[in-house]
Amino acid sequence: MSMPQRPEGEPSISTVTAAGALEGLPVTAAARLGEVRLSAVVATTLRAALDLALGGGPPLRPLWVSTDDAVIEIRCTIGQSDALALAGGLLETIEGSLTRAPAERGEWIFRVPLAVARPTFLMLTQGNLGLAVPWHAVSRVRLVPSSEIQATARREGAEMIPPFVRAADPAAECPVVLLGLGLKRALLVADRLIWRLPAEPIANAGHPRGPALKRAVGTTDGEVYWVVDLAELMRNVEVTGLPPMAPATSTPPIAAPITPRAERQPQAAPATPPPPLVTPITTRAEREPAPTPPPPPAPSSPAPTPAALAQGGGPVRSTARTALVAEDSIIGRMFLARLLERRGFAVEMVTRASQLDEALTRGPWTVVMADVDLPDSAHADHLRRLVAAGTPCMVALVRDRDDEELALASGIRHSLRKPFEAEALDRLLPILELPRKES
Repeated sequence: MSMPQRPEGEPSISTVTAAGALEGLPVTAAARLGEVRLSAVVATTLRAALDLALGGGPPLRPLWVSTDDAVIEIRCTIGQSDALALAGGLLETIEGSLTRAPAERGEWIFRVPLAVARPTFLMLTQGNLGLAVPWHAVSRVRLVPSSEIQATARREGAEMIPPFVRAADPAAECPVVLLGLGLKRALLVADRLIWRLPAEPIANAGHPRGPALKRAVGTTDGEVYWVVDLAELMRNVEVTGLPPMAPATSTPPIAAPITPRAERQPQAAPATPPPPLVTPITTRAEREPAPTPPPPPAPSSPAPTPAALAQGGGPVRSTARTALVAEDSIIGRMFLARLLERRGFAVEMVTRASQLDEALTRGPWTVVMADVDLPDSAHADHLRRLVAAGTPCMVALVRDRDDEELALASGIRHSLRKPFEAEALDRLLPILELPRKES
């Protein structure tokens, strides 16, 4: 059987390197990160989740980073439950997962897909139905006796996924896949494990096999598998508290995702990563000095919490250059705030036009950046009002050409497109002729 053809008209996506997504953070194997790419949306969301986890400051030691040909994993310490919930919610939007690192107190594993030409799947069968599970969703695979599957689900803190098809003769031992989506965890039981394979989309594979099986892929040998839609499959899975640590078990895993391998950092407390369960593709860490922790903030100017930053608002530090950002997307505003802070701005973030009006009374602001559409002000009504009031140095945050034209019609000449990029911001700032940062 010939290889299925890729459907025509698939849009290309904007990508960035992993090194660019993690810019400014001390990480292992930094050179390797320049060779792998993430979609712009995945990169922006991952960085926002990491910034939440770190609470706005540098990590105490370099982050463990590892990649294979389809996934990047980052180990990071999360100390606050609100940051954990927010980071998990962000990762769920990009089919990423957040799971507690084995045998590591306070460390969690961020796992997101890379931008690749041919996606990789874990191929399984239930009865005569072939299933393709996106590889970035696979946390662990085990062969488990049928009598112990329920106990395995309880031990993993995961919900059982009902089978799509039941085998006529259930096996005594079944492949069990632990899936992760944000902070959600679920077990998918199969009758047979094919293995991890790249595959191509099939344009006309027939009628969908269910709400969670709407598209199909084919392998080089012509086999057809139905792709598991993670969001639909785990729609009703609940996050019950924090996912528990997986205890040691006598059942050896037959597959596992990335297990990082790194050298000890001389300035940081030594950390030993878990032993590899299979032979994964790993990266060797480079020795990097531990960053110097920042001095504690003055009592009169407490730093905002990650939750406060995510919701919008927070105190603005005394500085020569200040920026007010009005953006209702948690991903967009946090990423833009990070870019501005690196360029010497103190940033305050709001999410609604009413909050924008109130924040403007606390000015003056060096620059004001506002989305053309806010929850309580559509079609740039707030922009026209601010221009009429003589608000100086305004920049419209836009998605496309239509937004740009709407901003121009409102009287704003300068705009910044989403997803926000450092290069675009660097081109914009000199045009605005802003005052220099005080030394």
